[in-house]
Amino acid sequence: MHTILIGKKTLEKKLDHHFPNADAEISGIKLIGQSGYILAFNVTFSGPEFFVSGFPKEWRELYEENNYFFFDPVFVWAVTRTGTRRWSDIKLPDMRGVMKKAQDFGLVYGLTISRKVAGKRSFISVARADREINDDEIKFLEERFEQISRLVVDKCGLTEKELAVLRLLAEGYDHAAVSDMLCVSVPAVRNRINKARLKLDADSTMHAVTISLKRNYI
Repeated sequence: MHTILIGKKTLEKKLDHHFPNADAEISGIKLIGQSGYILAFNVTFSGPEFFVSGFPKEWRELYEENNYFFFDPVFVWAVTRTGTRRWSDIKLPDMRGVMKKAQDFGLVYGLTISRKVAGKRSFISVARADREINDDEIKFLEERFEQISRLVVDKCGLTEKELAVLRLLAEGYDHAAVSDMLCVSVPAVRNRINKARLKLDADSTMHAVTISLKRNYI
């Protein structure tokens, strides 16, 4: 994957808007994808809901100007397949010579991981100029992609019931008020809070609320 709908600014939502340590989360990805990288989450025909790209600006502009995403075999693979593939193993037609043109910008070797997360398509793609992505790097990228996907797309697995409790707590309501508003018992409210704390790795209820607010979960 080389780039995607880079001109649609309304669709570009940087990862750091959704969790505060985005740079740290993708630092290892940058080291492997020395020629560039892309992460796209919740991809539809209109584009990705969450998107960040580290590919060269000149290549992104050329890619969009020529509508290469319609002909890019890596893009086609990413939105129609699920799995992990080195670019050299993707054998789809390249009628416009997109892959060859990409090499002029250092995008010679690459890897793409495509998954359905929470029922929606998401993927990561990285590129290098010097060599193939090795097996250890693939394992790292798969683990990091799953981790970021869980944070950005799946909201750490929080259920709507748990999110509803966290929203009301964030608004200043106590357990009894939350119980009344959601028509559940106080023990049920506490149970949802405890489950949310475990999923968020939070030290306290307030910590869970703070994490949820920072990540725009609530």
